[in-house]
Amino acid sequence: MNSQPGPSRPPTNGGGVTATPSTSSSSSSGAAASSSSAVAQGAAGGRASAFSTATRPASGAPTAQSAVARGKQPAASVNTARSSVTAPNTATGSTQRQGTAATPGSTNAGAAPGGAAVSVGGPAGLVRRTVLNSILVNTRQKGNPVIGHIRQVPWEYGDIKCDYQVGATAGVLYLSWAHIRIRYHLLHPEYIHQRIADLGGNYNLRIILVQCDADNHTAAMKELTKVALVNGYTLMTCWSAQEAGRYLESYKLYERKPPDLIRERVDDSYMAHMTSALTSVRGVNKTDVTTLVSNFGSFSSIVLASPAALSNLPGLGDKKLLVATVPAHLQSSGTGGRAVRNTAAAEGLARMTAAASSSMTDGPVLGAFRITGGRTFYEAQAVEIIDQLALPHTIRWEQVDTVQGAFDAIKSMKIRGAPAIASLAALGLAAELLALQNGRDAPSFDRSLLSSPPQLLLDRILDRSAYLFTSRPTAVNLREALQRIEAAARAEAAREGATADSLAKRVVEVAVGVWIEDKERCERIGNNGAKWILDKLEREGQIQKGEKIAVLTVCNTGSLATSGYGTALGVIASLHTQGRLLHAYFAQTGPYQQGARLTAVELASLGAPNTMICDTAIGALMAEKRIHLFVAGADRIAANGDTANKISTYQISLNAHHPHPFSPNPPVPVLVAAPLTTLDLTMKSGREIEIEQRPSWEACTVRGRVVDPVQLARGVEVQPAKEGEEVRVETVLVTPPGTKAWNPAFDVTPASLIEGIVTEVGVAEKEAGASEYNLQKFVDERTRA
Repeated sequence: MNSQPGPSRPPTNGGGVTATPSTSSSSSSGAAASSSSAVAQGAAGGRASAFSTATRPASGAPTAQSAVARGKQPAASVNTARSSVTAPNTATGSTQRQGTAATPGSTNAGAAPGGAAVSVGGPAGLVRRTVLNSILVNTRQKGNPVIGHIRQVPWEYGDIKCDYQVGATAGVLYLSWAHIRIRYHLLHPEYIHQRIADLGGNYNLRIILVQCDADNHTAAMKELTKVALVNGYTLMTCWSAQEAGRYLESYKLYERKPPDLIRERVDDSYMAHMTSALTSVRGVNKTDVTTLVSNFGSFSSIVLASPAALSNLPGLGDKKLLVATVPAHLQSSGTGGRAVRNTAAAEGLARMTAAASSSMTDGPVLGAFRITGGRTFYEAQAVEIIDQLALPHTIRWEQVDTVQGAFDAIKSMKIRGAPAIASLAALGLAAELLALQNGRDAPSFDRSLLSSPPQLLLDRILDRSAYLFTSRPTAVNLREALQRIEAAARAEAAREGATADSLAKRVVEVAVGVWIEDKERCERIGNNGAKWILDKLEREGQIQKGEKIAVLTVCNTGSLATSGYGTALGVIASLHTQGRLLHAYFAQTGPYQQGARLTAVELASLGAPNTMICDTAIGALMAEKRIHLFVAGADRIAANGDTANKISTYQISLNAHHPHPFSPNPPVPVLVAAPLTTLDLTMKSGREIEIEQRPSWEACTVRGRVVDPVQLARGVEVQPAKEGEEVRVETVLVTPPGTKAWNPAFDVTPASLIEGIVTEVGVAEKEAGASEYNLQKFVDERTRA
């Protein structure tokens, strides 16, 4: 599940009213707001405002047409918008809603059931569309940072009188203290009145969105509260551009939600959120939630609890345990309306998912890491990794609590993916230092080091760091993580009053931070990449608004290759979550078969439509099928954009850049997805990237589950292994004995073939006419304080 947390609620200030999301519709019952009460509350000082979320009826909900049929007045014939105030009830601690807000869509005369067609008469500034999928943005908003935070829904510039049109009948005027127009309003109070007059009755729901990014806002807020109430506007406040973007997204996302949803009063307590989340899984009830919370205390501890720990709780038997550890979308008939046709395969995948339920990921189901027993890393002093060499037939977890264990797992490719190996190397080092701090000898560190000068421990830490780097020298993430740890260690050792113990604590803190920060970066990468390709294709007219796209990827770049969510596969996951993924194609990726073994599992877990493509069939695929994007990860990116990634990335990029002469399909954009840590700005070009050479025998052998070829030829489907069932997995030689193979693990794709490099801070693009990137400039601009 890919859920985005909502913007944090600002604190109340003095006697003001805390701005609290309130959802209501034109069909809601309730008395109109008391203007005098609202003004008094708004003028009491502090960051006070109220707002409501506009929606329109879902398919089949009553519309203005049905109202006319019943002999009632069409809702669109009058302006039903009201300023809504949500105020805290000091007696009960709950929120009381005053007033109502119009529901866009439900107040349109002539609206077809389900909002399939919208016909709005009269308003000159209102854009008429059959289905409005995008937020429309006034061109005067160009350069506003709020636009950069509209990520969950598409947006486009339009000829509108308001600043943002978030629904067929919902318009927003935007003001910011840091923006020139709010200063202009303070000097020229008629400004907002003129904007309101210009907007007239164009929208049934009219909103003033105010970004309070300065302290001197009290007087203006009092005035704006009065203006909103008098003119029938909903006044909303936010405290950052990101929060403003989230509110605009929310209006659009809730546009077609049913009234039953928006009339619900939201209990904002921690226990209510916990109950809502856990009972969304079939078979888990409120009693189970109480049991889980009383035993584990927090949501994270429940998620990380081992199956054994959960099964000991009353009421959580084997059946419920399985349900509790499998995401809800695997328990239903499918994801996004797609039926799971192979029941046995779905059940097998569910069993695999259950075994991996404690993985550190919220994206694709399986993850590279887990910690069992509801413990933190500091308590466990170890981390478990899933043996990716055993996938997809067997789930096998191995504990890593030493530097040597991390080195061996990386070298043997039990774990792979640049971000994941960086996290494991950091955690392997941290685990030994935690053991040392707890009075135990560690393979790399003698207990006597804690009573010695910190320089001795520093020397040993630097030695172990250098050793870990040799496990995968191609991966810049590994080098960056180790350099970060080394820098922190040197700084702490040089600090006056530092001890060996304080040095060990500091290194552990930084090492764990490498792991935790990676997942958040990956989620931003996925969303940024999805938005970039959709905007590009729509802007160029290659797809229509809301049209789904087909994507090709290579190797495995999901939560098995990172600390969670993924990079290139994260882009695909984001598209799928938005309902914009038509089909995902993934390369088999020989000789290690990462696509066949790993990406196949992740895409199936995600519920995304997918097909594996043989490495030798990529060119034929692009000639035959309409592919809209090739997205790949990266192990290292030079300063000019040259990218080292899994072998075959280069040849796929060549095919994407040069379409088949017999095919009507256009060139396919190539997008590289990677965190900033993968950018190696010390390397001028890909010529300097060291390419790892793998043993010849790896290319001459294959490893997989032994099956009966006769049964396959007869069309008998191989069934997933049952829980606890051992399957026969063997390595076989596919070449004559003595055959030598040239087996590079990576190749370098030149920047000239890459159209964009998506990171957690945005997408880097080449300047007009350039064949290379200036990534130093990109990083400086995007990371400048």
